[in-house]
Amino acid sequence: MEKSAEDTVVAIMDKVEVKYRQYKIQQVYVETCNEASNQSIIYGNLTDSQGRCTHYHSPLDVIANKCSVCRKFYSCYKCHNENESHSFGSIPPEEASSVMCGVCGLQFSYSEYEQMGGACKNCGADFNPKCSLHKCIYSDQKDK
Repeated sequence: MEKSAEDTVVAIMDKVEVKYRQYKIQQVYVETCNEASNQSIIYGNLTDSQGRCTHYHSPLDVIANKCSVCRKFYSCYKCHNENESHSFGSIPPEEASSVMCGVCGLQFSYSEYEQMGGACKNCGADFNPKCSLHKCIYSDQKDK
């Protein structure tokens, strides 16, 4: 069965859209400080190598959060939702390696993040206190 010209155009446009999404998602590699010393990627519309993005780019915006659906670290939920076909999925607060410092790459749970007092326990980078406004997006815990 032959494809119509319209089917061919649709197939080409689908491929172009996939390539465009791949191009649009910038990948920045940051060395992690966890036991495995793996490399992790922060996805998003990034403006630097520490995880700041077009939505949140103050000196304090250096946290990446992992989505429970795609298991990728994103600079913010807005970047995630612009670049993935699903909404950002929150993660249980005790799940290890669900938050990452964009400065040194240390990974920790959301509960650990909340207990750090606003700065990375490894490198001392200050975190944005306003990130707590998005707690219900990144962590599936209820407000205390």
